[in-house]
Amino acid sequence: MVTHSPSVAETARWVAAERARESVRSDALFSDPFAGHLAGETGQEMADRMTSLAEGRPSSVAVRTRYFDDVVEEVLRSSHIEQVVMPAAGMDARGFRLDLAENVNWYELDQPDLLVVKEQVLEEIRARPRCRRHVLPVDLTSDWAAPLLQAGMDPERPTLWIVEGLVCYLTAEAVAGFLDSITSLSAPGSHLVADILGQMMLDRRRPWLRSWLDSLEQEGMGQQFATDDPEMLFESRGWECEVAQHSVVAREFGRWPYRVPVRGESDALDSFLVHARR
Repeated sequence: MVTHSPSVAETARWVAAERARESVRSDALFSDPFAGHLAGETGQEMADRMTSLAEGRPSSVAVRTRYFDDVVEEVLRSSHIEQVVMPAAGMDARGFRLDLAENVNWYELDQPDLLVVKEQVLEEIRARPRCRRHVLPVDLTSDWAAPLLQAGMDPERPTLWIVEGLVCYLTAEAVAGFLDSITSLSAPGSHLVADILGQMMLDRRRPWLRSWLDSLEQEGMGQQFATDDPEMLFESRGWECEVAQHSVVAREFGRWPYRVPVRGESDALDSFLVHARR
């Protein structure tokens, strides 16, 4: 039984380790030269533990990262959006590695202890952002909008929101409040990209899935929120959205060795990647 309980920063370093491992593959879906530094030994050790617990099942991080990269670059290339907000930014390095215009204001929000670690690493390797980067230490369970506005984010202008690896850890009530806050700050023309678990991903009747979910809880990453209707989350708030099954995107990227579940089947085990627009 795993008894280790990591900090938020340590969990974020695990995701960075997954990105670093993808980056060195011969068929890598993206290149993140900062991920290994941001992961450190702590992240690599946690990635080893999680790989063992996954029992050979492919990590979702690489597919999710590439999907988000593609959406972010396309939105910024094809629109006039000049402000990007990443709640729960973790050890993400898109502000350093993507092809961004210098006038883009890039806001990263996360817990203070995590951002201290992140900024120390980035300073040590002398990383320089490709945009106007704003780092905001906030508690996302309290009023995070006020610090964002004080930092210069303009709710009267379109925004690109990157909500990655966050929603599944919230309660349904917290998800509703979080999306309400984002919507209230999003002018017409805004975009949002997010990942959402399907309901069966929390189904503990499957022994291997129960073991995986229990292990996540022991690692301090208990998952709480899932839905089979991600469209409702956004359309009910005035967003139009495109929803892709993770398995379909993963198969296109050569990262899905299984049968693709049919959406709507009672036992469909999948998650969703969402691109929403206002």
